[in-house]
Amino acid sequence: MPDGPLAAMCSVAELIAAWMISTQDPRGLGMDPGSAGRRWLRAAAAGAAVLGVLRALLEALGLTSAGSPGLEALDLVASVLGVVIVYLAFARYASIARRLPDAPLVRDALRVKWGATVSQGAIAAGMALLVALRLGDPSWVAWPLVIWLTALALCGVLIFGIRGLIVALRLRSALTRTLQGARDRWRRLVGAALSPPAPPPRSPS
Repeated sequence: MPDGPLAAMCSVAELIAAWMISTQDPRGLGMDPGSAGRRWLRAAAAGAAVLGVLRALLEALGLTSAGSPGLEALDLVASVLGVVIVYLAFARYASIARRLPDAPLVRDALRVKWGATVSQGAIAAGMALLVALRLGDPSWVAWPLVIWLTALALCGVLIFGIRGLIVALRLRSALTRTLQGARDRWRRLVGAALSPPAPPPRSPS
């Protein structure tokens, strides 16, 4: 995890991104069934941001040092919150794509959701092993496991992060087309309602 001010900036950026993802759906998509998920997403992002700022403050004030059990415990909790954020964010993408509707986009969003969640969960598992090794007796067998697990998890985060960005761009494009179509239909309906009725045809005299 980044140290110092960089950690605080990353946490604030994560909060802003999750807040934007969890905003209320625009009109034209119908009822939003994921309002509870949006609230949980914001709560998890706020918690991760608070932990990041707290970590930066502890290091800036010299109350703890890098690699200490306290900081690693904070990183572990932040990693668990990261699992929650990733899962809820892509579940929300899938929910929006399902209401467009766009079946291929739903499938891709679900694949990224599970892939990114498993990768982030592997990072959290690696952090848990690291904390356990710091608190207990170091084992030469466990250290390679932590290194390999973290390396594979980071590769998964990178791969599914790129795929997630592609899904987000596709979702934005599909959402723009859907909302534009809804506005066009609304304009036609309003125009038809406000236009004067056509005169009745004249009967031949």
